[in-house]
Amino acid sequence: MKKSKTYTPEKKKEILAFAADNSVSAAEKKFGVTSASIRNWKLREIADLQAQKKAEKQNKVEMNLQNKDGPVMIEVAIPQHVVEAAAARYFEKKLSLKLVQF
Repeated sequence: MKKSKTYTPEKKKEILAFAADNSVSAAEKKFGVTSASIRNWKLREIADLQAQKKAEKQNKVEMNLQNKDGPVMIEVAIPQHVVEAAAARYFEKKLSLKLVQF
């Protein structure tokens, strides 16, 4: 059974940079890493960057809300038909009307 290699984050970055500058197959040959590993590392790197951007955006929103004086007012445009449908569902549940025939 072949023992799998582990790579430090720095080594992975080096391999990814080489693959970006040259090609995945060239990196595969030079470093003895499978192309699947290189693709997986790249996908993980992209996912991590997206998660980091999302977290930074969330932090900015939270910081902006915390820096405001007084209550935060957020305006949202909701189409009238959506409001009416939501109100109808709300009142149907609250009232539970029962029609009785005389």
